[in-house]
Amino acid sequence: MTLRRGGRATSNLRRVRLISIIGIPIALAAATDMVFAVVKARPAWFSPGFALGSTVSALTSAAALMLFVRAMVVPAPEKDRALLQTLARLTGVLLVINLFILAVELLTGFYGGVPDHLAVLRLTLFGPFWWVFWILQLAVGAALPILLIYGRVERATPGRLGLAGLLVTIGLFGERLNDVIPAQAVPVFPGLDTAVSSGRLTALYVPNGVEWLSSWGIVALTALLTYFVMRRLPMVEHQSYPGEE
Repeated sequence: MTLRRGGRATSNLRRVRLISIIGIPIALAAATDMVFAVVKARPAWFSPGFALGSTVSALTSAAALMLFVRAMVVPAPEKDRALLQTLARLTGVLLVINLFILAVELLTGFYGGVPDHLAVLRLTLFGPFWWVFWILQLAVGAALPILLIYGRVERATPGRLGLAGLLVTIGLFGERLNDVIPAQAVPVFPGLDTAVSSGRLTALYVPNGVEWLSSWGIVALTALLTYFVMRRLPMVEHQSYPGEE
């Protein structure tokens, strides 16, 4: 029976490695941020650190989501306390690197003085949706998770680490909004946004109800598929077989 258990564990480990080897390169190759980074008409995207920062934030969100799922969704998280702490430290390190790249992007953008780029940065930091950057992205998605991960490490419970992973995921969602919307809110040609006076034509895009529902539908479908995979794969320790010691 010991051999059977060891063989099953080895088989599961091989599956995880195979999925990682196949999935990670595909995810990086299909990243839409790589496409954004070659758009010369949008200086906020066409910058040295945009593609790198987007890749790091994608890795951060993946680690944070795994941390949340293992701590809050999969049963008996106490059995994997060491794994949770490792995931938490990985999430924290990636988050700090992401914040460093963000700081470099802001410094180079203001120092470069490109008018269109400055307009995007000012819109992001001080525009109508300033709270997405300062509150959602920095306070909720960065400062609080760092405190939860590194504050009193000896008392880091699974619930606390799982909450940190959830907050990082929410903050990175705000970062994606800041990457996409302000960059397109600044018109390529000055005056283009006011050429036509209509409430239906505006440069500052805000998703409507149907778009929000569609987005939540995609999230719900992803959660359903994840739940199905978790039910099919051995996510928790298997029970003893008859006659097994």
